[in-house]
Amino acid sequence: MTEVTIDLSKLQQAVVKEDRPLAGAILGLIDTHSIKTDLCLADDQIRTLALELDEALSAEAGSPAQSCAMALLASAINLYARAMKTTSNHRKTFDRTSKLSGDEKLDHDFICKLRDDAIAHFGPGPHSKGYPWHQDGAFAFWDSNGGSLQVFTTSKRKVAERDVVSRIQRQIHRALMLVERDIQERNKDVTGRIANAIIDGRLPRSTLKACECDMKQFFGDDEAARHVWESDRLGHAKGTAHHSVGDATP
Repeated sequence: MTEVTIDLSKLQQAVVKEDRPLAGAILGLIDTHSIKTDLCLADDQIRTLALELDEALSAEAGSPAQSCAMALLASAINLYARAMKTTSNHRKTFDRTSKLSGDEKLDHDFICKLRDDAIAHFGPGPHSKGYPWHQDGAFAFWDSNGGSLQVFTTSKRKVAERDVVSRIQRQIHRALMLVERDIQERNKDVTGRIANAIIDGRLPRSTLKACECDMKQFFGDDEAARHVWESDRLGHAKGTAHHSVGDATP
């Protein structure tokens, strides 16, 4: 028998009327995998920041090291919140906070407050070590003997804090493990549902045939498609798809 690839997104759309439980299971698997991808990216970014933090904290203001550190921290926080808190019109929202321990819930709330009140929107954020995340002021040099008056403005922005980076890194890892377990359960469920639907005749081979696909169409890159096809198909793998010169998608 020749092995082919079935696009489960197409299959989900094909069976949504005849087999809603299967369609829902496929959609839940895809959405959960999307959430895991956000957390994987956040994990990569916060671990990179942790490795480069010493240089960033000792660098000059506006330096590449400081700019990269601030960007990595903001991106990791936004990706975590996108995966674990915020809603979207393009994927289902899963509330996993009930599965967090007391300490994990505190760290989750801290990251989300930091995102809502300092990263995604302007605000002081949760104070850490006595200082807000952002602070701006207006001052004046004044000669009290009746001389000159010079008004000026100034700002402070945190680059990062070791304790905060460690706290975020720990919580992202916890969330990633939680979502990974969920994906394994959903993967097993979808596999069983499809197999049973084929066996009992509810899913004809003609429908599966119509959902066959070429992985190159998904990745837009021959090498990336070959990497998936020839992999050992166990665990988690990552790579880069080159759509054209200068463009890359992780």
